[in-house]
Amino acid sequence: MTKRLSLLILLLLALHPASILAHGGGTPQLVKQPAGAYALYVWTNPDPVRVGTMHVSVALVEPDTEEPVLNATVQVTATPETGDPITAAATHDNATVKTYYETDMQIPQQGPWQVAVSYQAGDASGSASFPIQVQRAGMNVQRIAFGVALVVIGVGILYMGRKNRRAAAAAATDKK
Repeated sequence: MTKRLSLLILLLLALHPASILAHGGGTPQLVKQPAGAYALYVWTNPDPVRVGTMHVSVALVEPDTEEPVLNATVQVTATPETGDPITAAATHDNATVKTYYETDMQIPQQGPWQVAVSYQAGDASGSASFPIQVQRAGMNVQRIAFGVALVVIGVGILYMGRKNRRAAAAAATDKK
């Protein structure tokens, strides 16, 4: 049974890599964008951004050496065309790559948004921004496929277990 459980876990990981790779990646929005004394790299996830959770990953680097700046306070502000802005602190706490600053933001409406990333690192500060188009929340096909895969794998394991028990019972009966 341990082999089956290990196989099930491996299959689940193979079928659903997006949840494992959610942090530290996504669609590049800013690439080595000058912002004050440093440069910013910014990625958003999912692609396309939809109503719901938007994950933002930020790398703050020395522009010449690409060395990460690790002691900054980083803020991400998303502003809709109409409505109030949403601000969140991006930190190393939830980052898979500990040199990144990351945050999750709840985006409540579709339409054009402006996302600004600002930092304060000692005496240095800076900011840069980019536009995004937030699409309506859609059906999460990936989660549905993941659920179906779980059911299929579960039924397969049950079938194999039942088949093995029947074969063992038949072998025991033949020995009598």
